[in-house]
Order: sequence, then C-alpha cells, then structure tokens
Amino acid sequence: MKVLTGDPGFWGPAPGSGTALTVGVFDGVHLGHQALLTELRGIAAAEGLETVVVTFDVHPKRFFDPDGGPTLLVSLSRRLELLEEAGVDQVGVLPFADIRTWGPDQFVRRVMVDGFRARSVLVGEGFRYGAGRAGNQATLKASGQEHGFSVRATPLLQGGSAPVSSSTIRGHIAAGEVKEAAELLGRPHEIAGTWVAIIKPKGIKVKVDRCPISVPEPGLYYVGVKAGDEGFAGICRIPPVKKHFEVHPFGMEAYLRKRPKRLTMSFVGRIKG
Repeated sequence: MKVLTGDPGFWGPAPGSGTALTVGVFDGVHLGHQALLTELRGIAAAEGLETVVVTFDVHPKRFFDPDGGPTLLVSLSRRLELLEEAGVDQVGVLPFADIRTWGPDQFVRRVMVDGFRARSVLVGEGFRYGAGRAGNQATLKASGQEHGFSVRATPLLQGGSAPVSSSTIRGHIAAGEVKEAAELLGRPHEIAGTWVAIIKPKGIKVKVDRCPISVPEPGLYYVGVKAGDEGFAGICRIPPVKKHFEVHPFGMEAYLRKRPKRLTMSFVGRIKG
C-alpha cells in the first residue's frame, strides 16, 4: 500500500486510470469502516480503478479540543496497517493543521481531483467536509458533475439498535465492556506499551504509550499479550491511575527474562468481582 503525506500538491501524478476514493478519520477501522471499504473495492474492481482512503494525521475534534476531544481506538501507524489489511491501494494522510481552512470546493479540487484523479467517490451517511463542515452530499455531487466523478452514499452498518461507530466503541471501552467493543471492532481492542519492570512473582509493569488511546476503566481483564513474535494469554490489572498497567502473562516467565521492550495487549474480556 502506498502512503502519501503532507501537501497533496507534492504527491506526484495520480493513477492514470483514476481512483475510487473515500474520506474519513477511520479511527479503529471497525466493522462499519470495513463494510464501506468492501463496497469501495467492489466499485474499483468493476470500473478498473485503484482504491484510495483520504484520512487525517490528527482527529479533527482533538485538534480543536486537545483535552476534551475523543480518545483514539488506534494510533495512526496502526490505522495504516489496518487499512492495508483491508486491501486499500493508496492512503493520503492530510495534515489537518494545514488543510482545516480549505472550503469544500478547494478540498475537492486539491485532494480528490488533482491529488487522486477521483472517478468514483463513496461516502457514509451524514458525510461532511471542508472548513466548518460546510460541504455535504449535495455539494459533493455538484462538484462531481463539474469534475467528472460519481458520488455514492452508503448506509451506516447497524450494530444491534444503533449504527456501528467509533464513538459507540469508545463508550464500551470506557465502561470496561471490552467484549462488546471487540464485537464492533471485529477484533479485540489493543493497547501498546513499553516494558518498565518485573513485578514478583510473575508479572510485569507496562507503561502505556502517550498516544491518547482509549483505556478501559480500572479493573481486571483477560488479555492476549504480544511481544515480538511471541504471544501469550494473561491477566491485566488497570489501576485507578492509568499510566502503568500490571500484566501477568501465563507461561511467559522465561521470555520475561529477555525484558522485551514493546508489548501489545489485546483486551478480550473482563474479570468480574
């Protein structure tokens, strides 16, 4: 997968055949996102186009409200990995600080038309774009008629009584409902960190990455622990101050002596009591 960053004016020539394109934060690349990407791949295959996701280096709400904005389900690097796993051909990562003042017409021209030569654009219901969220499906379709691309809007995937959304998943995680979050993500929620110290008799202290990742409420959780190519099941205790976790992986005693620098915990369930 090709990843382009910075000003789209310097991204080079767009694919000659044109692209099937979608735009969004794609935080978590959850089941709703995956359904949209599956539809995008179908459009691209039928029309002989490459698939493109346009996303942002910073969540727009966190840019305007760093303290009160939403936590993230995945880091940017993990988001890109998940998009590649979903079969996306190219991703354009826009610097939100630089493009936040672009109006709808400028966004379409500089990103969709000049940047990626869009021939088909797929968006979700309620899609908004441009400074002040001034652009909507109607303005996008008008731009499509002017610049020669079609616009399709796809319904949001339903997860029970409500659409699958990053906000809903964040709510489940904050409440410690990691199993429910996993059902909407399509995988367990992951948190990465750095090995800090051994906790006797068979545990380790892990410092959570500074990325504003969504963290479950304090308690005990069943986790999968990945360190390099090694994987283990275990238990994680999240204390009231969520800076460090205590992780007790099963059967990892010998590996702990190697003091792995990086660990990823996948939260699969909560231990009651």
